[in-house]
Amino acid sequence: MRYKGELKLKNGGVLLDWFPMDGGFRLTAGALHNGNELTGKSKQTASGEYTIGDKKYAVDGQVKAKADWRSFAPYLGLGWGNAVANKSKLSVNADLGIMFTGKPRVKLKTTDSNLNNDPDFMQDLKREEKKLAKDIKSVRYYPVAQIGISYSF
Repeated sequence: MRYKGELKLKNGGVLLDWFPMDGGFRLTAGALHNGNELTGKSKQTASGEYTIGDKKYAVDGQVKAKADWRSFAPYLGLGWGNAVANKSKLSVNADLGIMFTGKPRVKLKTTDSNLNNDPDFMQDLKREEKKLAKDIKSVRYYPVAQIGISYSF
């Protein structure tokens, strides 16, 4: 099944920097609140049917998908710059890292109330959930790139 989706990114966190050498190079570790979410709606075929599993279903409505990850995500990164120790009023810093989000949780549901009572359809929908989760399993490691600018008064 094909989906038209939207990715919402919502993150915030607490990070600790370690400067192993003189200069601005640093290693960063911490924890992020992971509010990222992927939502989507199925795209019907020209015949108005959906192929779910090995069967075709005429759905009166849509199949909606939602994928999210655990809300706590450890973070590791490296960067350059130190906004606190910088002697100039303006400083720039950059970071590259990875957020460990864990396995995605996928949930599918239909807006067709008749199919919600069909055990064969619900079983095929569960299989489709597992297939979709497998398709996006690589997103458990989420790359992060950040650039910051600070100015002191």
